[in-house]
Amino acid sequence: MATEICSGAPGDLEGETYSAAQTTCTSSSRIDAGPNVIVVSGARLSLYAPVVTLKGTVRVQDRALLNIAPRYTASVALNDTGITACRGAGADALPCPVTGFPGQDAESGRDRTSNNNADGHAGFSFTKLSASGNPLPATVASWSCVRDNVTGLIWEVKTSDGSIHDKSNT
Repeated sequence: MATEICSGAPGDLEGETYSAAQTTCTSSSRIDAGPNVIVVSGARLSLYAPVVTLKGTVRVQDRALLNIAPRYTASVALNDTGITACRGAGADALPCPVTGFPGQDAESGRDRTSNNNADGHAGFSFTKLSASGNPLPATVASWSCVRDNVTGLIWEVKTSDGSIHDKSNT
């Protein structure tokens, strides 16, 4: 039976035979695998860490699967939900906090700390972009893309004009 010997901590997989249906090893730093690691037929061994090093012989038998992938973490901020009011017993749209109902979504996050309607509501922040990717004033009536200033993602503005940017063009 396979053993998860590196779950949640740096691991060193040496001389192990993996025969369980699926074994997943994760580490926040690194995993060193080998020598003499064997993933037998029908087994799956997945190694997730920022650094995975195969040392020496790592043998994967017929119909076995060895997955090696980096362990990703969010490196940019995430948008909040945009919920700006709290709820109480039988009432909603209340100012926060509400006695007896602590820790509600509207009590924290960007919708609470960065609620500036100049470029987006409830902590959202957007910049209109031209077709060449240049920032435009918030007051322009036509733009090609929108940049989410929190996540850095850029979104195409869809149209209904039958052009390449039409919402039906996939």
